[in-house]
Amino acid sequence: MTAKSVSTSALTRRIRRALAAECEYLCIPRSQRAWNDLGIHVVNSNNAVTTSHCSLSGLATELGVLRAGEQLAEVG
Repeated sequence: MTAKSVSTSALTRRIRRALAAECEYLCIPRSQRAWNDLGIHVVNSNNAVTTSHCSLSGLATELGVLRAGEQLAEVG
């Protein structure tokens, strides 16, 4: 069985929807400094960082939005 590829943008949308149900949101920094400080991170409704330096695929698996037989598509 071949794994179905899911694009980064589709996976990001799935994660954002799942986090919105928990009153949290996903932040993907644009600046190099913010990327070095926090990386991809999750912020709750009180603007407190709950998770930092996480990967999209790891976060998606944890939230259950990356289904069995799916994988993040490789860029390039």
